[in-house]
Amino acid sequence: AGVNGVPTLIGSGSLQAGTTATLQLTGAAPVAPAALIIGATPAFTPFLGGVLVPTPTLVLVGLATDATGALSLAGTWPPAIPTGTTVYFQAWIQDAAAVFGTAASNGLELIAP
Repeated sequence: AGVNGVPTLIGSGSLQAGTTATLQLTGAAPVAPAALIIGATPAFTPFLGGVLVPTPTLVLVGLATDATGALSLAGTWPPAIPTGTTVYFQAWIQDAAAVFGTAASNGLELIAP
């Protein structure tokens, strides 16, 4: 948890190839650097006072929350992801009020239809 409590990450979209998928982070520290961790397998590893949910395959850095502590990311779900593929997402946010100065969101498990 951080200055605004535990950040919450939610996803929306059908995950059908070529459709828009959105990740929305809320409850994070305002105007704070953030990273999105993406992986194909779960890690559930203790990390910086929280739990790292995905095994990192891709880390998107250079993100930042807005003045309300929110961040929205949208993109097209790729057609190359086979049916039944699981992808894990989690946001980590710099937050001076959190343990080790970093707050983590919940993890999301998305399964391609």
